[in-house]
Amino acid sequence: MTLLRLGLAMGGRFVVTVGAVALGVALFATSAIAGQLDRKVIDELLQTSGWSEEDRDASVGLVVLSKPLRSVGLTAYMGVRDLPASVDLARLWQVVTDVADHDRFAGRLAESTVVQRHDGGIDFFQVIKPPPMLASVQRYWLVHTELERNVGGVAGHHRRCWSQIGASEMAAIRAEIEQRYPNATEIALTHGCWEVLPAKDGTPARLRYRTVSDPGGSLPRSVADLLTTRALPDNLDIFVRQAGL
Repeated sequence: MTLLRLGLAMGGRFVVTVGAVALGVALFATSAIAGQLDRKVIDELLQTSGWSEEDRDASVGLVVLSKPLRSVGLTAYMGVRDLPASVDLARLWQVVTDVADHDRFAGRLAESTVVQRHDGGIDFFQVIKPPPMLASVQRYWLVHTELERNVGGVAGHHRRCWSQIGASEMAAIRAEIEQRYPNATEIALTHGCWEVLPAKDGTPARLRYRTVSDPGGSLPRSVADLLTTRALPDNLDIFVRQAGL
């Protein structure tokens, strides 16, 4: 996610835990899923047209692109990274979807916690570590995600997309996050998708990441966009390296 960037089943319900400390917030039965994908935004993100190249690193097969997203009036970004032969696609997909483990290997994250699992995906929050001397820049996000396997009938093409959970939902979770991270502000908007793409027609297997977000607060839009373009290659590299271990 931009600015880098467990539920325990109990009788059909989920209780959030943070480390070994239970928040004590009973969530929803699996038939009552909080949040949903904003299909208008996600569908526009997934469109192949309109992207312009921002940066490229041929040494690792990386390209960073951007395009204006009409649905939210913001610039979206996409990073695509070729995968070395040492990376197993099944292992990479596991890394992408094992959100509860992300704070272990993603150094910019202070916490990554799943609050609910459902048949179609996972809902979770992540908190970033603020830069030194800039506590006011700390942000968190609470998102609904959906998982798609073998997209379009293509074996090995898997996708995890997310949209922010509405402010009227999971209020107790937000309150707990803000109590424990008093300098953290919820990001104003975030949507995106991770995709694992198998090799096809002579092209290598790839990892693709698309996102549109607004950090909110007083951070200038130009600074936020710069941080995003710099964070994208790092985010892709972190997941590729973790999958190759």
